[in-house]
Amino acid sequence: MNKTERKRIREQQVVEKMTSLYCRKNHRKNDNGQMREEIRKVMRFSGLRRLLYYPGMTVWHLACNIRERSIDPT
Repeated sequence: MNKTERKRIREQQVVEKMTSLYCRKNHRKNDNGQMREEIRKVMRFSGLRRLLYYPGMTVWHLACNIRERSIDPT
């Protein structure tokens, strides 16, 4: 392994470490469920609206979810 290959590997390791730190810092809200709660609020509003405007699609989505759960019970 020559000097340029070692340098390239080291640079790749540094970039991986930087991106993992960036993603952990900026893309997770909090581990206490804050992001999950925000998603629930949005889905409560969107689900009812979708049922009103697109009833066929809502029933199809519900049927697909039930089918997936019956196939994979985990």
